[in-house]
Amino acid sequence: MLTFFAGTADPSLGLRTAAAIALHNIPEGLAVAVPFAYATRRRTAGVLAALVSGLAEPLGAVLAWLFLRRLFTPGFLNGTVVLAAGVMVWVALAQLLPGALHPAHRTAGILGAAVGCLLMLLGIAALP
Repeated sequence: MLTFFAGTADPSLGLRTAAAIALHNIPEGLAVAVPFAYATRRRTAGVLAALVSGLAEPLGAVLAWLFLRRLFTPGFLNGTVVLAAGVMVWVALAQLLPGALHPAHRTAGILGAAVGCLLMLLGIAALP
């Protein structure tokens, strides 16, 4: 939905957002496919589960456009981006970080957070 709104407002922003989400969808698809493949012992079940999971995003974008197109303004786009960013920050700080800093995996958690920050910094620096 955010990619669609961003692309409608600014095609360049839409392409950058789509690229970022596409990169995110690779590990997300694997996180869905692998457990299904192992649980059913069929690769096709894993591929199908990842496909169905991945189709939720474009379907959500179409539904959002159908229901929200009258509300679409630059302010609405900014509010949508802020809402999505807030949810992601909350998930990272309240849900992921405490588990990553648990004594059993503290080193891996700190390393993962540092590498993630570095990759984000490099990605932002690479933007035109």
